[in-house]
Amino acid sequence: MEIIITNHAQRQLKKLSEQARQELRPAILKLSDWPEVENVKKLKGRPDYRLRVGRYRVIFEFFEGDMHVTQIVLRDDSTYT
Repeated sequence: MEIIITNHAQRQLKKLSEQARQELRPAILKLSDWPEVENVKKLKGRPDYRLRVGRYRVIFEFFEGDMHVTQIVLRDDSTYT
């Protein structure tokens, strides 16, 4: 299974601090161990999942056998809307 980071998620990642990127990169790479990944939950009413990395959330879904990271955001009240 390949982990694909969408253009939208890449732009979000570039806007973050270097420290945040250093925390997120290994966590995203660890998704290749699916389904033995900690801090992952299926989002209710949606086809995607979220990975919790500190205050950040990595939103991803499965498409055509690959894992697509679609969002990388700081957790707040509007994260899942």
